[in-house]
Amino acid sequence: MGYAEVLAVAALFRGARPEEFAELERFCRRRHFEHANYLWHAGDAADAMFVIVSGEVVLSRLGPDGEEFMVEAYHEGDACGQLPFFDLVPVRVVDARAGTALDVVEIPREALITHLRAHPGLMMRMLGVYSRWIRQRDLNASELAFQHLAGKIACKLLDLSETYGQRCDDGLLIRRHFAQHELAAMVGASRESVNRALQRLLNNGDVIRRAGELVIPDVDKLRLRYAWSAPAEWELSRSVDRPTRSSTAG
Repeated sequence: MGYAEVLAVAALFRGARPEEFAELERFCRRRHFEHANYLWHAGDAADAMFVIVSGEVVLSRLGPDGEEFMVEAYHEGDACGQLPFFDLVPVRVVDARAGTALDVVEIPREALITHLRAHPGLMMRMLGVYSRWIRQRDLNASELAFQHLAGKIACKLLDLSETYGQRCDDGLLIRRHFAQHELAAMVGASRESVNRALQRLLNNGDVIRRAGELVIPDVDKLRLRYAWSAPAEWELSRSVDRPTRSSTAG
């Protein structure tokens, strides 16, 4: 698959045609990162974006105690690193590392911005992605604001299931293993508190632990029990393509 085809199917430009990127192809390059290698560090200049061909990119920050806080993860078809392009000071605010062996297409900031100015239709596609992402983030934040810890974890697992969920005999398997300190960082709680809250979900049968991974037996039931949002808002959430995560921090 050529660079234009990779960009055309990226979530950030969903619906675009390969020919719309013909002039940009000469600025693109393919890059490979081994597991745990960094694409960038916080404080680096935001001078390139990346479209993932295969593998996983993990965005994270270090807390005051040196513990890593996982901000987001990206997979095949996602774009990352482009949001700071439009800031007055385009600087990275998080670290980005390869969560697995990783292949990406790298596009320089100046080349992309020049291309977007010449192709306003592509810019409108990006703005649509950003708009849907902001609405989804607002919806998620409002849910968490009204939840006790078990509910916050349930909602976070529902969110993670959109990215990592895989149908299995028992329900929906969250394919990636998340350590308790990662879940704790995501919901802003201690590992001990998360352990107790997660055990409550397990005891209630809301989630099942299977070989170190978590399974949600009934996604709709879990959402009904713990999600604060109205059903109409769930439908809005489901109507948003999951790859709009490509608009998050970088």
